Amino acid sequence: MAENPIKVRVEGEIAYIALNRPEKRNAINQAMLRALPEAIDEVDRNDVRAIIIYGEGQAFSAGIDFTSLTNDTGAQGGRAAAPTCSAFGASSRSRKRR
Repeated sequence: MAENPIKVRVEGEIAYIALNRPEKRNAINQAMLRALPEAIDEVDRNDVRAIIIYGEGQAFSAGIDFTSLTNDTGAQGGRAAAPTCSAFGASSRSRKRR
């Protein structure tokens, strides 16, 4: 399994955010949902003009990894609760550019 679910690098005015679970075709789990807003906050600065989000390996993302979410949601009867992306709302903020 990949060490960090999200990788970040900045080259000049471009930031690159990689979904880093290639062995699971970058299926999104709770760790990714927590790490992605942090990555966006990390590159949210005046010298970054664009953010490219991509997936490591052969796929951008296979979607939600429901098997990894079932243990984290407290769902009963083996059914996973619908994952939420409310963490993204806390991270997104508008700001004026020069």
